[in-house]
Amino acid sequence: MKKTIFLIISIIIVTLFIGSTYAAINLEKKLYKDTILSTNKIKQDYSNGEIMAKKISDIFKKYRYTRNVVAVQNLQNIVRAKIIVLNKKSVLTRNDRRLLNLYNNIYYRTVLLLDYQW
Repeated sequence: MKKTIFLIISIIIVTLFIGSTYAAINLEKKLYKDTILSTNKIKQDYSNGEIMAKKISDIFKKYRYTRNVVAVQNLQNIVRAKIIVLNKKSVLTRNDRRLLNLYNNIYYRTVLLLDYQW
């Protein structure tokens, strides 16, 4: 009797672990996809979009190598606040949409850096 209860509990725990791992992997894939899409949108929206995307990428490479968690968290907090302000607007101008995409790109990169790459 004890063995069957232990077996059932083990199966439930393994199932929950696999389910949470699957959800985490899907979230990470979604973040990478959103980062790539917003990077391509930056390249299209701005006349110097290629240069901007390269600079953002270089900044995050530097953060990844220096492992400056405090700076990345501060950047994430600042960008999150700006995203909230833009999302509260009922109508976004073209410039607001560009800024929102730029902020989203930086936010996605900070989440990936803090949660998945260290």
